[in-house]
Amino acid sequence: MHSRPWVGSRLCALAASAALLLTACAEPPAAEEPTGDELDRAWRIAVGSDPLDRTIARIYSLAMNSRDQPTVVIDAERPAHEAAAALAEGSESRDGEGVAESSAEADYDLVLSRTLPLAEALDPDAYARLSRSEDEEWTGAAPSAQDLTELISDALQSGGDASAALLQPGAAVLSTSALTTAASASAAELDEEESPGLAGLEEQCEDLRFGHREGLPALSEALEDAYGCEPAALEAGEEDELIDQLIRAETDVVLLTSSHPGAEEHALVELSDTDRAFPQDQYAPLIAADLEEQAPEVLEEISEALDDEAITVLRRLLHGEDALSPEEAARYWLVDQEFIAEPADWG
Repeated sequence: MHSRPWVGSRLCALAASAALLLTACAEPPAAEEPTGDELDRAWRIAVGSDPLDRTIARIYSLAMNSRDQPTVVIDAERPAHEAAAALAEGSESRDGEGVAESSAEADYDLVLSRTLPLAEALDPDAYARLSRSEDEEWTGAAPSAQDLTELISDALQSGGDASAALLQPGAAVLSTSALTTAASASAAELDEEESPGLAGLEEQCEDLRFGHREGLPALSEALEDAYGCEPAALEAGEEDELIDQLIRAETDVVLLTSSHPGAEEHALVELSDTDRAFPQDQYAPLIAADLEEQAPEVLEEISEALDDEAITVLRRLLHGEDALSPEEAARYWLVDQEFIAEPADWG
């Protein structure tokens, strides 16, 4: 008895569908920290001390561990952009196999940096031109996220054989907003529903005390040029402390990254940077050039998933009395996003 051709085709189709169903229902892989021999050949991600930065580095590390690429996070022992610039210059010792030499005190394979300081470190002149007109006058048009990634890519390739490569940056664009209290917004006659942004403070600006996070370049010039704003005082500080000063009425306006959880927690009024006086920023993994082709695809998947909403969630996990550690926050987010399996001890 001869079988009919369509029967075989149908069986093949059913088998293929079953395989797809099994794949879709498969549990995410586990993510374990490397030990023993795996630790000796593990890639090392250098990162700075900021808790959010360390959380992002942990996310990349755990994701790679789940894809059979042993990886650990180490302290850069200097600003991350400086460590990234050193990797780009080829000044970090590595062996011929592309495996980290554990005997080297400051040897690493990847660096998690932010694009703003990295762009300036790699090419200060090109970075300055992004924010200045041809006659070198400050324009107030701060660099966009795309401007910075293009500058970094050009700088890495300008010397011929590059020692490092820029992987896909995180999707989130880190911007700066001004925050003030509802009482201050009311006194300035700002409409909370249709806020004009920072431009609404122009008339009162000379009487206002501003606090700002570290790392905002040429802040006085940017505020004056973009918004005609010359504050009575400009003082730098840590973001959480600046929020506390605002609540205690020790300052009138604070300039923070837009995703800070304190804005929602204290029902603060956000005044957006409508004229882009402040540069944008992104998380950027830099990898040694000889490892670029070996980088697991999950790195790109993680970068795509680390959007604005993800950064906001991570900052909330790291904030407050019940804050998680960077390791805990990273693992929680990866499990929630189904990149890795839930640890057995979570119950």
